[in-house]
Amino acid sequence: MYFILIQYFLLNNTIDVFIGYANYAPVIQQNSQLTIIDIPNHLLPTIEYSIALLNPTNIVAKLFIDFLQNKQAQECLLKYGFS
Repeated sequence: MYFILIQYFLLNNTIDVFIGYANYAPVIQQNSQLTIIDIPNHLLPTIEYSIALLNPTNIVAKLFIDFLQNKQAQECLLKYGFS
């Protein structure tokens, strides 16, 4: 849904460039008017994601954080470009 708005702006000359996550690529590739350009590695920004448990009694949140730190979740994140 979010990319539909970005696509509208691109196709109507409201914006010239959109830098986004690679998971948008399949949607972009469906439109022959749009082109994907890979950013060279030396220009890629370093992005760090953080997570915090604000309420230690929230068991579901604690389980989610624990899951994100296990091997299965780490492999999944790597598969989708998070390192």
